[in-house]
Amino acid sequence: MGKSYLIDTNVFTKYIQGELSEKGDELLDNIFNTFSCKISVITRIELLSWNTNPTTLSLIEEFINISEEFGLTEDVIGKTSEIRRNLKVRLPDAVIAATAFVNDLILISDNDSDFGKIPSLRYINPTKLK
Repeated sequence: MGKSYLIDTNVFTKYIQGELSEKGDELLDNIFNTFSCKISVITRIELLSWNTNPTTLSLIEEFINISEEFGLTEDVIGKTSEIRRNLKVRLPDAVIAATAFVNDLILISDNDSDFGKIPSLRYINPTKLK
């Protein structure tokens, strides 16, 4: 079975706005083309809350429809609490990191300030791919 990726909100928005590097675009294209992307319920909420135009909203809805969504399970809640208690990460980001941990996913985000300090988190920042 191939790798599975948890896509963070900021990476998807940069992707559709053309703000990633060529390598970052290639990574996301590959993930989307193989239908191996996953999202947290937090990402869905953040994307659907984005005040944008109808064309972009349609892209967001299409992305959500091809993604597997992970909700708040007891395991995710427990890991989120541990991350917040030990590392002082903001709640939405702690939920996303915990979702990646619990479901053995590689997190795709450019939030180095929060995710970069979480030990053992499998994390790729596509804005830094060369």
